[in-house]
Amino acid sequence: MILSNSPKIKSRFFSRRAVTLVELTIVLVILGILGAISYPSMTNFYYTRQATSACLEIMSCLNTARSMSIAGVEGKRYGVIFFREQQNQEYLRTRLSIYSMAPGNAALNEDDFKQAFDGATNAKLVAYGEKVALPQSVDLKIESGDNCFGVFFMDDGIPTHNGIEIPIVKGDRINVSSNNVAFAQTLKISKSTGHVSVE
Repeated sequence: MILSNSPKIKSRFFSRRAVTLVELTIVLVILGILGAISYPSMTNFYYTRQATSACLEIMSCLNTARSMSIAGVEGKRYGVIFFREQQNQEYLRTRLSIYSMAPGNAALNEDDFKQAFDGATNAKLVAYGEKVALPQSVDLKIESGDNCFGVFFMDDGIPTHNGIEIPIVKGDRINVSSNNVAFAQTLKISKSTGHVSVE
């Protein structure tokens, strides 16, 4: 019979041993090496996810505007205005928002988009919802190179760059890239249906 107050059992189960400085240093060095190895892949994953999330946000806004135009919400047409903010010729970030326009209005131009985005009283365009700011690491461009452009949808979902002319002339391909990692995707807006897809 083994008694619990035996000195051997006490020494085996209840003894405490301190960690030496050498052991602690070795553990810290190993953790530092693991952190240094994993940091590049973690940052790459982070910025890639940011850019992918931005693509999904853009597609969601465009599809929402298209659906609202087809549904004829409040008897208006809807679209998305994109604004690439710059300061001293350097890119800052891209903001976007859904806007509505009355069907009888004249063709929209870049000045209309800028005025609406700046919050000026504009009879042609009315903001619908909040502005969405894409992460600073994500850049967005169209083939024409405009810093402010819009994609509006007709009652049947066909896209137009100015609310009047079809098919869409510019803005049917939106290039999304990351400034920090090698990421590039092109969002294509179908000229015949208005569906948005990743090319």
